[in-house]
Amino acid sequence: MAVPTHAEVEAFRSELLACNLQGDAADSLLLLWLLERCSGGGGGNAFGAGMPSANDNLATDEGAADPGPRDRSEAVAGLFCSPRLSSKLAAHLANALAVQSGALPPWLELLLHDAPFLFGAGVRRSYSRASAFGASRAAVWWRKAQVAGLREALSAERQVLEPARDGLLMSDRGGDDGRLMQLLEVIDQQFEQWDEQTKLATAIARVRRAELLPMAKQLIARHVSERSSLEVQFQDETGFGTGATQNFYSSVAHALLDATAHRALPVWLCDDAVGATECASERNESACIKHTGELFPRPLPPNTAPAIVAAIEEHFRFLGRLMATACRDGFIVPLPLSPDFLHLARGGSLSWAALPRAGATGDVASEYAAVAGRLMDLDTALAAGRLSVVEHQRVVEEIADKPFRSRLSLREYLQATSCKFECPITGVPFGGADGGQRDVTVANLPEFVSKLAQYWLADGVAVQAAGFRCGVQDVCTRADALLAPFAPAELRTLFCGTRSIEWTTAELASALTPSAGYDRESVPYRLLIEELERMAHDERARFLEFVTACPHLPSVGVTGVAIEVHRAPDGARLPTAQTCANMLRLPPYKDADELRRGLETAFANLQGGGVHETMR
Repeated sequence: MAVPTHAEVEAFRSELLACNLQGDAADSLLLLWLLERCSGGGGGNAFGAGMPSANDNLATDEGAADPGPRDRSEAVAGLFCSPRLSSKLAAHLANALAVQSGALPPWLELLLHDAPFLFGAGVRRSYSRASAFGASRAAVWWRKAQVAGLREALSAERQVLEPARDGLLMSDRGGDDGRLMQLLEVIDQQFEQWDEQTKLATAIARVRRAELLPMAKQLIARHVSERSSLEVQFQDETGFGTGATQNFYSSVAHALLDATAHRALPVWLCDDAVGATECASERNESACIKHTGELFPRPLPPNTAPAIVAAIEEHFRFLGRLMATACRDGFIVPLPLSPDFLHLARGGSLSWAALPRAGATGDVASEYAAVAGRLMDLDTALAAGRLSVVEHQRVVEEIADKPFRSRLSLREYLQATSCKFECPITGVPFGGADGGQRDVTVANLPEFVSKLAQYWLADGVAVQAAGFRCGVQDVCTRADALLAPFAPAELRTLFCGTRSIEWTTAELASALTPSAGYDRESVPYRLLIEELERMAHDERARFLEFVTACPHLPSVGVTGVAIEVHRAPDGARLPTAQTCANMLRLPPYKDADELRRGLETAFANLQGGGVHETMR
């Protein structure tokens, strides 16, 4: 439980008063803030911190680690979402003058920064788009939002008229309905003209795959303050448009995990033994580092050379710029950043709950923390007089003799592994030069875990978190408008795409539009929808990469990906994709097995030779 201090409560109360919020309204918001903080929130922003203090007991009765304080706090925060406040914010965002001048009411700005859990996720995304990237992009966003709303209304009208269009045209009222359909077509053409008028200027850059990462760093550094959107093309390749640009961000994400580069400048907490992934070996590329799916910075030793510290800071500053630039232009960088790291970048703090879980590098740390939490509870009970010295010693001995790993007890495990007061990964001694010679015992285990957490989760990663935040600030006119409104997990989805790919038949039907030879009743189209619903997660990721050049979905899910399904030319046996336009050319398969074999072969071709495209 993270109980706010008196100073924090008074600071929040002062901010409410500064926004002219007094009386019952101020008291209600203060109460909600206190409830959320006491339910697991903490750090610089009460939203999504989810980190108990170092003194919290992380153990269950059996000594297992807490299943997820961050996830628990985000679930609790969701209970505080206010439909009225969300509607109020949406109404202000519909005001063109307020959006383009940044003149939202100060009380809304305060709540979005300190209590964003009061607002729905969708309206928070809209606020971020309208506030984080400057007046010109806010104006473009506002007009596109209005057009999108009108398009939705137009689509609803068309769905009502089209099914009976032919019959109505032959009736007495057919003339009126026919003229209405023509009017809807005219309006649709007007929308297309508005889309063209609201487009930002585009800066086109060309990069070479052989020098991708160095060129990407130079390109992003030069483009951080540009008002134009960025389009990237690869030299000696024919791809262009959004597909090629998304492929650029996906390729950069892959390059950032290169094992050779990581050995030269270790930046991530990962397995020491790195080997080629299947994807890298098939492409004949260098190996990627092995990780558990949540990238967290490798802690920097306190005696690191200044040149190395500067290189690490610049690396993470580039990463922040890359994420913010992609987000600004509507792209994804499919790099699985840890929500805990993003929480640090937002100004929060972490506790023992964020230590690596089982299966990760340094996974034993979380098990140590679970036992240490129980030992600290015993010490607290002893100091408060709730436990006698004899009973305290008896329970401590039980914990020490309990099986810890395999058939060894905790005491035996500490002795067998010769655990010292030093970082098990970097070898940094804790507690002075002689720290590396001091043995870890059951009695001093809480002290060891505390020092390890301070190094891994605070001191050793402060430079990386600050560098990332500075990179985001370089791109955004208001970095807090991009970082503060979102919980860490939401922020990762915004930057890196969805962690898991989930979709329903209705969502697929909305995202995949049949055209050029197919309609919604065509057998190949219906087989494709059924196959996509059946696919496992890895297959879904390969399909998305094949068609859109990105293996992840945006934060809104598959409905945010518009894919056209065209009939392939006569004689074609395999599906092909035009990632520039998110277009899939599908042969007229007659059964599910034939379609499945075609997709599997196409995916294999993708892994062997890059993005598999056809030209118009």
